[in-house]
Amino acid sequence: VKVIRAKSSGFCWGVERAIQVAREQAEGGKRTVYTDGPLIHNNQMMTALGKEGVREVGDYQSNSAIELADEEREDSVVVVRAHGISPERRKYLKELDMPFKDATCPDVGIIAGKVRMHAEKGYGVVIFGDPKHPEVIGLMGYAGDKGHAVQTREDIDALPEFTSGVVMVSQSTMFTHEFEKLTALLGTMYPDLIVFDTICGATKER
Repeated sequence: VKVIRAKSSGFCWGVERAIQVAREQAEGGKRTVYTDGPLIHNNQMMTALGKEGVREVGDYQSNSAIELADEEREDSVVVVRAHGISPERRKYLKELDMPFKDATCPDVGIIAGKVRMHAEKGYGVVIFGDPKHPEVIGLMGYAGDKGHAVQTREDIDALPEFTSGVVMVSQSTMFTHEFEKLTALLGTMYPDLIVFDTICGATKER
């Protein structure tokens, strides 16, 4: 068997940035970094970061309450995961009265900005992605009641009728060919559909 390594193998730049943020905040193990759910989806790296003072709290989807004793809060910082979080979750974390650092992938932040801007203008926002994935959960928070997560043709068919325009984005780690199929389908229903190809470049190259 011949194994050919993809040119874009390894961590994408957003993940590398999140790791760097966590390590800088940990100061070589001098202070504790609490991440709201896993900082990234890589168990080996999370184990390595754990040896440097990075601790995962909360849950996978960043939904549960974070309970820390007073002594655990001392000389510690909360870091937002690379996948991003909803505005409501951000508000909750800041109300913990602990130092706060955002390690959201900038690409995900751009998607969130597009989602929020169009939702505020009244557009229906269709997000291609896994509704249980933390990135999609965060994006849905920016969309509010305008947001709809889809993965299949059946999901598209089940969408409500949009009367104020529609915009479609993707979870950054989805497959391009699947995104294109669903955007084409939704485009036949709404010729004025606005599509933002928000799939990460590293994902496209793999």
